[in-house]
Amino acid sequence: MVITWTVGLTARPGRENSFIAIANELTETSNRLDEGCDIYICLQNLDDPRDFLWYEQWATMPLLERHVERIQPMLAGSPEGPQGSRLYTSIQRREQLGYDLLRNHINPDRDWYEASITGWAVARAKPGREADLRDLAVELSRTGQQFPGNVTHIAHEREDIPGLICWFEQWRDQAVLDARVASLEERYGPPPGTEGVERMPAGIADVMESLDATRYRVVAT
Repeated sequence: MVITWTVGLTARPGRENSFIAIANELTETSNRLDEGCDIYICLQNLDDPRDFLWYEQWATMPLLERHVERIQPMLAGSPEGPQGSRLYTSIQRREQLGYDLLRNHINPDRDWYEASITGWAVARAKPGREADLRDLAVELSRTGQQFPGNVTHIAHEREDIPGLICWFEQWRDQAVLDARVASLEERYGPPPGTEGVERMPAGIADVMESLDATRYRVVAT
């Protein structure tokens, strides 16, 4: 079972670049040194530069625990403990969330920087439609991975909230994404509206109660 989680972080005002420097140090050493590290990438919100999302995949929990043990000196960093470390003096919010993978997409030759569009989308199923949205998530990820110009397309479900589905997507450029959206509208029908869930193709919007999407840029991998 692959261990998957995100860590949402908010940098302190004016400390964005300090955090990015630390993120690069962590990702470089983790991807190079830690066995079982499948993905270790840090993203910065395009609309809010203080908002970051760390996305991680680990082969097993023991290997993840070994990684945490290795980086403890960096996280501690001072006699004051973690709160006095370089990392924690750069951030003011930290939120860790776990996920069950519905469909994965690990390509060891991928170039995270190849994609000009990186997004994280979160959808909540309508009451009683959790299984329908789960099946749809797998299908959307399957066809997304096969779509020309897709770099990454991974579907998840929150461990603690059944029916809360998340996608991590990367597309080469806007033209590719526009073509993908057109193909979905052709298959699932035109959007019933222009706001929120209703901006999605009809057959997709039908099973969703809410949808939030955020665009990021890759800052460390």
